[in-house]
Amino acid sequence: MPIATISKQGILALAILVVVLWGCWLGQQLYLAQARRNVHGAAQDIQRLHRKTPWTLPSVSPGRPLMSRTAVI
Repeated sequence: MPIATISKQGILALAILVVVLWGCWLGQQLYLAQARRNVHGAAQDIQRLHRKTPWTLPSVSPGRPLMSRTAVI
């Protein structure tokens, strides 16, 4: 003898909530997959730019001073 029964409306509500939950999970997985692709693409762009650009510092040559220091007597 059952203590409580679930009505058709209750079963339908549970089914809808399960579908919504699975939809949210699937949406999250798609969002994370897109984020991973973006990170991978950005890393490839950085590597490509790093190979193209020479990472050398510009040479510094001594020049005349910006200010003249003269002594006032």
